Amino acid sequence: MIEKRSDGWTLITRETRRTAGALRPVQMEDGRWRVDDRWIVDQPEGSWVFLGAQGESAGLHSLVSRAAGSCLTWNGAAPDFDGTALLWPDNRAFFSPRRPLAVPVNGPVT
Repeated sequence: MIEKRSDGWTLITRETRRTAGALRPVQMEDGRWRVDDRWIVDQPEGSWVFLGAQGESAGLHSLVSRAAGSCLTWNGAAPDFDGTALLWPDNRAFFSPRRPLAVPVNGPVT
C-alpha cells in the first residue's frame, strides 16, 4: 500500500493479513526462522501475533491500530525499533520479505 502523506513524505506498507490468532514460525532451508513470510526472527519459540490483531481489544484508536497493524508482538509485548530490527529482551526480528517490494521500472515512485 502506498499513501501520500502530508509534509511531502510517502508511507509504503504491506497490508496486514487477517489472522484469527497466533502466527506460526517456519524454519527455512538455511536454518533461520521466518514469521509471516516477512520477518526473520532469532528465537521462534513463544507467541507471535500482529499488533493489529490485538489493537482494538487493547483500546487503540482505529488510526493507531491501522498504522501499527503489521507490527509483530512477541509473547504479548510490542517491540522497540533500533532502525534495523524489531527488538524485545532476548529476541529480535528483521524485515526480510521473500517477495520483493514494488520496484519502479522508470525511476523513483512519486
